[in-house]
Amino acid sequence: MLAHAIAKLFTDFVICGMTLTNILADVNLAQLPRDLDVLEVFTVAKSVASAAEESGYRSDVFDYLNEDQHDVTGPKGFQQALALIMRVREGGLLVLAPECKTFSFACMAVTGRNRFCYGGDTTKPFVQKGNALARTAWMFFLVGVARGLHVCLENPSGSMLFSFLQSYVNRLSDGLQSLWPLTPRPTDLQSSSAVDPQLQAAFLADRPDMKVFYVDRCAYEDKRPTFKKKYKFLCSSQWFSAAVRTCSCSNGFHEKLMTEVVREDGTVSKTGTSHLTSSGFYPKALGLAIVQAWKQHCEAPPAARQTRLLPFDRDPKQMMLQTLGEILKTLGPLLLGQAEKPSKRSIGSVLQVLGSKF
Repeated sequence: MLAHAIAKLFTDFVICGMTLTNILADVNLAQLPRDLDVLEVFTVAKSVASAAEESGYRSDVFDYLNEDQHDVTGPKGFQQALALIMRVREGGLLVLAPECKTFSFACMAVTGRNRFCYGGDTTKPFVQKGNALARTAWMFFLVGVARGLHVCLENPSGSMLFSFLQSYVNRLSDGLQSLWPLTPRPTDLQSSSAVDPQLQAAFLADRPDMKVFYVDRCAYEDKRPTFKKKYKFLCSSQWFSAAVRTCSCSNGFHEKLMTEVVREDGTVSKTGTSHLTSSGFYPKALGLAIVQAWKQHCEAPPAARQTRLLPFDRDPKQMMLQTLGEILKTLGPLLLGQAEKPSKRSIGSVLQVLGSKF
């Protein structure tokens, strides 16, 4: 039911010629054994997969830099990664961390990305590549949720990847809202009017929800001083919460990841230090914390895992721009003098928009 419902939400979302429906119905993929507990995609550091193996779980990794693995934005690499995701057992862990380079604020002048155009200058091949990678990562996220996995999608907190994917995230979040009311009725769980409390608890605990968590990298490093980097994790449920840690460095001092040079005309040029790339690799302790958070959530009694399904926390700036756009669309004719006075219907539409947003 869940897989079918999610697939219906994304019938127009196509990667390498395949929709989510095509993927879930693919006979060859469906026949693969579900023999993996943990899969880490877009990684060379293998922090999560290594921690999973040390904890006794069956894990694997995927990245085009690994031997015999290809770029996921091409058909061959896409199929390779899909095959691994389909092998993860129900309730397993899927960690996605696509490259953030073209979505970085430091590259805005080159990529053309900004708050009004998160897709950037699509005449440039590397921007097209970044967009394709982000959309492919989102397809993997959808496959994971539809297959009953615990999924997280990570990028630096300042990455515009999440804003680029926001409409898809909202669509999934809203779709999940429509699948389940805040408090399920007995008839939603089984045909009988008598509800098994354990069944109801399991239903509430295992349904997907959309949660965002932030982790400061320095909180998982013993070396001081170290550089500060805030990771943002978009997760399929609250399972990640136990891995959250915030900066505790004395006086908030950190090594710099970016250097600034003021030009003669007063403009500022920012360049990444030698630490910028390595800061994207999770410390070993963070990889272990992610595995332990997943394990803790899975082993907890259903009643302890259940969460009230709430609307996804959207970007407030983006919500404001969207709201203003909808209001102007409704009252535009009046403001331009094309209508004599606002109708009750138009006033009602504005109030409805404001009510739904705030």
